Amino acid sequence: MVTAMREDHFFDEIQRKFSDVIIPSDPYSQPFAEIYDTFQAGEEELSLFLSLAMESGNKVLELCCGNGRMTIPFAQNGFDITGIDVSEDMLSILEDKKKRLPAPIAKKIHVLRQDVFSLDLKEQFDFIFLPAITLCILMDDPKKTAELFGRLEGLLTERGCFAFDIRDYEQLSEPRIRPIVLDDQICFSYERIDRMLGRAYGQFLSIKKDSIGRLQLYSAVSNKKMILEDELQRLIGRTNFQIAGKESFADGSERMKLVILKRKEETPWKQ
Repeated sequence: MVTAMREDHFFDEIQRKFSDVIIPSDPYSQPFAEIYDTFQAGEEELSLFLSLAMESGNKVLELCCGNGRMTIPFAQNGFDITGIDVSEDMLSILEDKKKRLPAPIAKKIHVLRQDVFSLDLKEQFDFIFLPAITLCILMDDPKKTAELFGRLEGLLTERGCFAFDIRDYEQLSEPRIRPIVLDDQICFSYERIDRMLGRAYGQFLSIKKDSIGRLQLYSAVSNKKMILEDELQRLIGRTNFQIAGKESFADGSERMKLVILKRKEETPWKQ
């Protein structure tokens, strides 16, 4: 018998019926690390970050770089970029991608495994950015995030800037299950917004063949904080940064905000 169900019950049913064979994972480990590129915003997000970097200088720091979906295009555009991430799986994929790049481009990419809350860097950068609405994860600890922003100020060159993106929660469309089909796996993703709790809950399911062709079932969840304008202002107010500009862009059917910060003594960004 075929039973209709709400989209947000799809993953619950999978968990209930296949709990004995599901392999728990997380969105930043295998097998989801392989398809991380497909979960995130595309060319418009990349174009905005590249434009800011072109105005700032050649040395770039990417926080939470993942498997290199932005790191590599930055190098291909001539930037000397350092990518930081804590996920070993993500960085392993990025290193594999580097090996397939032309040597002059690969040399522009420097990869470090570090937690952003305990950065250990000795050089300064012209442009620092945090893509993929990752701030929504970091903001579960506002104190540590404000301290991170303080460290980033010291890592910027005199005229440098720091940028990140967040979701525009005032303009949300209805959530849908999103299928992703690759050569050796099919993945489904879904995100549910709880405005009362101020959280965005993501669910991920992957059906993948192992090395001998057997099907394996993986699941993962994400839990992100909804960052509204007043909370963003409070965060920045605890730092020596000021908002120098904002840009709006599309991620599929969703609207995103890119926020540009500069030191308070600097002239605001000209849009």
